[in-house]
Amino acid sequence: MIKRILDVLLAFLAGIIGFGILSLLLILITLKLNDFEDYFFILALPILFSPLYEELGKYLSIKVWKIETFYGFFFGFGWGLLEAIVHYINREIPASIYPILIHISTAIILCYFIKRKKPIFGLITAIVLHVGYNFLIKEILI
Repeated sequence: MIKRILDVLLAFLAGIIGFGILSLLLILITLKLNDFEDYFFILALPILFSPLYEELGKYLSIKVWKIETFYGFFFGFGWGLLEAIVHYINREIPASIYPILIHISTAIILCYFIKRKKPIFGLITAIVLHVGYNFLIKEILI
């Protein structure tokens, strides 16, 4: 029982740490792109590129922390919770559970397909699902 609780906490913290590290890396990259004038890139970043680097970061975090499928929920919850907090602080989106739900879903998908030895299929599925989610959210919020 204690081991299971510790595994849940580890998965949750791994999600928070994974998103935190990815966010710091993106801040450093964004500082370099401030003078970038390609408007397609700027418009496509949240819808297309964000799911790509988020799901790749999530995939790498799951592999490093060895998160099992059962704990994918808690990993995704930690990842999505920190993202929701960051978005709320930056006033980018109203406070909602939507970032949490998409990251729980994609984390479970990634964990499942990593365990089934089909990580590329899981990664593509998670990215496509996340792109669809971001497109719908942009349409709803605009």
